[in-house]
Formats: sequence, C-alpha cells, structure tokens
Amino acid sequence: MIKIQGLDHLVLRVRDLQASLHFYLDVLGCTLERRQDAIGLVQLRAGAQLIDLVPLDGKLGSAGGAGPGKEGRNVDHFCLRVESLDEPALRRWLTARGVTVDAYGSRYGAQGNGPSLYLFDPDGNALELKGPPWPVGLHEALDESVKFGPMYGTDAMPLFNHLPMALGALARLGAPREAMRRHLDHWAPLSRPATDGDAPPPAIDDALRGVFDSPESQAFHVAIRLAYALQSGHQAEIDAALRTTVGMERPLGAPSPSGPGGVDLRGAIDAVRADAGLAMAPMPGTLITARMLKAAALPGFAAQVERPRLTLDGLAEASLAVYLATHDFTALHLVTGTHAMRVLLEAAASRALAVDEGQVLRNVWRAWLGAYVAMGRPAPAWALVHAGDASEDDWTRELPSLHETLNDHRVKLADAAREEWRHRRWPGYALCLRRAGAAQ
Repeated sequence: MIKIQGLDHLVLRVRDLQASLHFYLDVLGCTLERRQDAIGLVQLRAGAQLIDLVPLDGKLGSAGGAGPGKEGRNVDHFCLRVESLDEPALRRWLTARGVTVDAYGSRYGAQGNGPSLYLFDPDGNALELKGPPWPVGLHEALDESVKFGPMYGTDAMPLFNHLPMALGALARLGAPREAMRRHLDHWAPLSRPATDGDAPPPAIDDALRGVFDSPESQAFHVAIRLAYALQSGHQAEIDAALRTTVGMERPLGAPSPSGPGGVDLRGAIDAVRADAGLAMAPMPGTLITARMLKAAALPGFAAQVERPRLTLDGLAEASLAVYLATHDFTALHLVTGTHAMRVLLEAAASRALAVDEGQVLRNVWRAWLGAYVAMGRPAPAWALVHAGDASEDDWTRELPSLHETLNDHRVKLADAAREEWRHRRWPGYALCLRRAGAAQ
C-alpha cells in the first residue's frame, strides 16, 4: 500500500541559527528556500530535498525540550515522500497495525504544498508521510474561486455554483493551469460575489453531520462540494464549503427512520417501478430539488424509503445502472453524489466521528429515491455495470477532451467514475466516458 519514493525533508533543531545557516549555505552549498520567522522555521534547498532549521528560541524549537546533546534529541521528525496519500484509507490501514497516527493536513515540502500525515515509530520518533503536491494551478485557481458566493442565477431560479467542484475534478484529472483559467473566465461573469467570507465556518464534524442528515440539499451539490474541498487541502475553499452547510435546505424533511429493511435493493427498485402511486408527470423547466420534493409527496413514497436493506456499494451500483440506462442529467447526479458520500463517510471515519451509517444510508436512499421517481423510474441497466473490461487507458484517452471542455458536469462525472472504478473495479464506470448524454 505504501510505496516510498525517498526523503522529502529533514528538520533539525539548532542552537545557533546564524552558525547553522553559514554551515549549510556557505559551506555545503544549500540555497535559501523560504523563511517563516513568525514560527521559527528556515527552509533550505538541498538538491531535490529540503533541510529545515528550527532555532531553539523560536516557536517550533522551544516545543522540543532541551537542545541538541547526548541526552536531547536533535531531529524533530523526518519525512518520507510516498507515491500517493489517501488519508482515510491510510489512517485505517496504519491504525489496524497498531501504529499511532497523528495530525493530517496540507504542508509545505520539497515539491510544494501537499497532503501530509504524521505518525510515530515504536520508539516514539515522529515521521511524516508526504504525498504528491497538489495539482499544478489548483490552489491558485481556488484562491480566485472563493471570491464567488455559493449561488448564481436569478432569484426565481437560483443555481449552485459549480466552479470549485469543476476545478477540483480538473485537477484530479491532471488538467493544466490553462484549463482551470478557462473555467474561471467562464464562471466569473455568471457568479455573485461572496458575502460571508468573514463568517466563521462550522466545525468539520458538525458540517458532516448536517450533510449526512440531508444529502439531497441542492441536489447533492453541498455534499459534492464539501468532498472536493476536503480533498483539495485549500483551507479557504474548505471554509467556504463548510459555510454552504449552514442553514441547508432540507426539502425532504427530517431524516428518515433508520432500520434494517426487508428486501434487497434491486427488489426494492422493482417494487418502486411497479407502484402506480409513484407515477409522476414530467416537470420541465424546474430544478432537480423541486422535482425530488414533488416525488417525496407522492402516496407510498415513505413506505418505499423504509423497504430495502442498504449498503453503499448497492447504492453506487444502482446509481451507475440507472445512469447507463438513461444518460439522464438527474441520474448523473446519483453517480457523483454517491461518490461524494463515500468520500465524506471516509472523512468521518478518519476523524473518529461517530456516525450511524445505517441512518446515513437511509437518508441517501431517500434522496436517491426522490431523484429516481422524479426521472420516471427507468429500468436500471444492471448488466452494463459489470460487463466488459476497463482500464486507466479509458480515462487517459479522454483527458485532452476533458481538459478542453467547459462542461463541468462532464468533468465531474469523469472524475467520479474514475475514482469509483479504482475503488470498485466495475467496468461500467468507463461507459460514463463514451457517452455523456445530458452531461453534454
């Protein structure tokens, strides 16, 4: 699971900063990378790596006890560069093996800012695992996008701002700065200025609980934005995404009662399709959330919410099967929405946040059901989910086109499909690339 690529940086606690700078700069030939005097940190470039100097009288150095000597440690910690860093999965893997894991965050290393996780060896030595740097241009683009508010459109037809989600998806798909710039230029005239930038964001745990209670908010987009924000490592975007969870609309009402359910999910979907009371006339020109609300008011809807046994795999499979059968715009949000819920549930687990996953899945199913009924209860294409083969090459071939398009839904679908394929290996996810349907 862990593929070490080398050391990223070494941090040394020093008694005399000027003497150390003379030695490393003038004698050894390192170069000055940057200084953070407020916290007592000077970073030196040593080839592809960094050597960090922490004076004992600085904020960081004073936290380490006695200075260098036979009875005092001189090395604060050392960092290993790893090929990838999926924090929730890695934390679970390490914890299961008895490793003490500490703080995760975005930190600066030899290759720039990137995800970082602290842990301790059996002797109590601190290690840092450093993932690859954040994609080129992502943080610069998010610096601009956080200036826009969460909504755009008109008062009569308010729409959720998709820009930060599109930037996150583009970055994960390896898009260059120019592609992100095009999206910024496209969205700027459509967007409204942010008006809550000074408001303190809620705590992440509180935001996660809110999203788990109401995943349908803004047609899954509150959950999707929060998932991308937490993965981005950009604090201002994380704060902005957290603010979108404050006062979220809950169009489907209070959370549904949690229960084990009596039938498998496929059987429950068959029952929904056969229930004449859930027939719904088309509502052209209306928002997805409005159609979900109409569906939830139909006779028998509540009973169908309580019917199935639920797993996240089952909901993901049903989402993909419905999308492959229809290429419907609403169905697209089921794929991206269930992907976001997986990311957020993993984030909750990594934070040791107590979550009733059965209750969360019941809430997701209710939102899913509202969207499914609103789109006319199409027959899922179950066979397409598992038919054929898929590989990374399927996405690689599409990257030039994905980097060029301004269609944020197409970009997000491609990214979510690739991440879910990597997680579940269902070849049907590659079919999301071959025809984007309404996502075009």
